Amino acid sequence: MSNSTKDEIKKKALLLFASQGYDGTSMKDIAMQVGIKTPSIYAHFNGKEELLFSIYEELANEYMDLINEMMNAAEDMSEEAQLYYIFERYITYYMKYPEIQSFWNQITVFTPPQLKETFFDHVTNYNYYTQDKIEKIFIEGIEKGVFRNGNPKQMALSFRIMMEGVFNYMMVVQEISDDNFIRDLWTDLWLGLKK
Repeated sequence: MSNSTKDEIKKKALLLFASQGYDGTSMKDIAMQVGIKTPSIYAHFNGKEELLFSIYEELANEYMDLINEMMNAAEDMSEEAQLYYIFERYITYYMKYPEIQSFWNQITVFTPPQLKETFFDHVTNYNYYTQDKIEKIFIEGIEKGVFRNGNPKQMALSFRIMMEGVFNYMMVVQEISDDNFIRDLWTDLWLGLKK
């Protein structure tokens, strides 16, 4: 079996984990989607847990790449423009790949008990990294008088919760997922942030 088979296993497993959850997905389900026999999966992965973490690590690396790309691209922008760019880019990225957002939702909300400790150690590290990057934008914006006075840590957290909430809502009510909707939401959010 080739590496492309391994990639296909991960691709199909991602879709199944995203729609059915970890506990709701069997190795047999994955094999059927790939078009192979179940034992063939074990030539690439020791079990379902290893397969899940392989997908998780790949998506976590993609997430870090996305965060770094957004921060680097926004670096020379005004604080307002930085936040809008991050807000819009994050939402449109996950609109393009809804299965990835569904996977994150499944794995964070319905984490199997046997995986919880290991998984949340990883997620916490990524969370701190992202929080720190966005918090710095708020610190600079408050110092320059662009943002209202407030706790930059809390403001960054509120900003991130808004992004996540908007995206999750747009997954449910898909007809509102257009550029105008994102801009209108940004305007409402900005009115609460600006000085």
